[in-house]
Amino acid sequence: TLTGLTVRQREFGVLRLIGADRRVVRGQLVRESLAGGASAWLVGLPVGLALVAAILDILSSRTGVVPPVQLPSLRLWVDQELRRPGPRRSGWR
Repeated sequence: TLTGLTVRQREFGVLRLIGADRRVVRGQLVRESLAGGASAWLVGLPVGLALVAAILDILSSRTGVVPPVQLPSLRLWVDQELRRPGPRRSGWR
């Protein structure tokens, strides 16, 4: 909203007034944006997958047609990664 924007401008103005340079203010804004985007992604991805699964289940029960769509399963992916022979990826130590 417009009042929220005004409040944020005042907060940044106060930061500048007490001695923060533009780089500090921009860094704070970038960190807040990244945190908001990451949290939205963490919530939105499982909720979206659950909604798609529910919609596909409803459609298949009402029409009798099973759509040729396979939803990714995190458990299945982790099981496959753990059973895979050879060196592991560097991020999975």
